[in-house]
This record gives sequence, C-alpha cells and structure tokens, in this order.
Amino acid sequence: WQGFFYPFYLAVVYFFTHGSMLAARIAQILLGSLLCVLVFRLGMRLFDRRTGIVAGVTAALYGPLAFYDAELLDTGFSALWAVALVLLVLRARDAKGGWPAAFVGLCGGVSVVTRATFLPFLIAACGWLLFAWRRGGARPGLVAARAGLLLAGFLAVAMPVALLHRGATGDFSFLPESGPINLYIGNNPEREKTIMIRPGAEWRELTRMPSVQGSMGSAQDRMVFVRLYF
Repeated sequence: WQGFFYPFYLAVVYFFTHGSMLAARIAQILLGSLLCVLVFRLGMRLFDRRTGIVAGVTAALYGPLAFYDAELLDTGFSALWAVALVLLVLRARDAKGGWPAAFVGLCGGVSVVTRATFLPFLIAACGWLLFAWRRGGARPGLVAARAGLLLAGFLAVAMPVALLHRGATGDFSFLPESGPINLYIGNNPEREKTIMIRPGAEWRELTRMPSVQGSMGSAQDRMVFVRLYF
C-alpha cells in the first residue's frame, strides 16, 4: 500500500541504529535542511540571488515542512525530490554532455517509487527535455542517446523495485498496490462518501468489492477499481 522508497529508508536506518526512530527523524531533519538549500538554488537559477535567498528562508520557516520532517512519513522526501528534480531537468537541458540526463532518470525513479503521483510530471519533463534538446540544435542521434540515458537512469531504480514487488505480490510493477483503489475513492460518482471512509466495516466492504464482482486475485482487484472509475 505504500511507495517502496520510504519503508526501504526506514529499514536501512533501523538496521544501522537498532530500530531507532529518533535516528530516522534526525536524518529527515537534516535532509529538510538540504531542501532549503535546493530551494535557494532554484530561486537563484530561475530569477536572481535575492529571490533565491527569500525562497530559501521561506522554506526554512515554513511550519508544515518543519513538522513533517520530524514525522515518520514520506512528505519531506517528496518535497526534496520535487525541487531536486526540477533543478536536474534544468541542468540537463543546458548541459553539453549527456550524463545529467541519467541523473534526471535516477531522481525521477526515486521520486516515483516514493510517490507514484510524480510519474505524470516525470513523463512531461522528459518530453520537454527531448523537445528542448532538439530545438537547441542537437542532432537526432544525440537526442536519442540522451533519451536512452534518461530511460536507463529510471530503470536502474524502477526495475529492482518491480522485481521485489513481483516476489512479494506476484505482479511486476514499480507502483504501489493502492493506486487503483485510491483512483476509485477520489473519482467515483459517490466520492463524497468514499473519500470519508475510515478503517472499519465500510473500508472492509470497499476492499471486498472486487471479490463480490468475481475477482480472483490482486491483479484483477486493481482492474475492477479502474473499470469502476472509467
């Protein structure tokens, strides 16, 4: 039900700290400080140094970010990847070499396995990069090579996750199992009711809906929710 990255992060931290939740929180707070630096660099790159300073200080003083950095949630990482990914895309657009494209793919892969909602942005960003490279005068062969590096960077993250997913569930996917049911909960004709569902009898009834309709496994369960949405 969760994206792959955050449980893996917790597993690594707990392995080296004997299960210390405090260590996990401290690491997230340090990464939250890095986010403020990246926001500063993004503001400076898009506008000027003064804008970057204001943006970085605003991020540092933004209460919800400070709160979620100390919680055992993936929110802080999602914010970090969001800013890092934009910076890497801008760098890859202007770089003469192709390796920045691989880093876009890597960061994109990590962001998607943290939260699947990054996937549409990553697809759009990669399309924009291909257009920008071609418009900038890059030869078709060079654009194709950079596209290959984008894909290779993404697959370097997504493929191991998909293999682990298949070992655990039997399905080959780098996206969490919760995608289709979340799609249904927020978009069905009675979403005012389903979006308010909490753990209990109503939730169990919702999750059993595919079985009632004849589903024989988790893959079919997901297809039932997608079909009900459309």
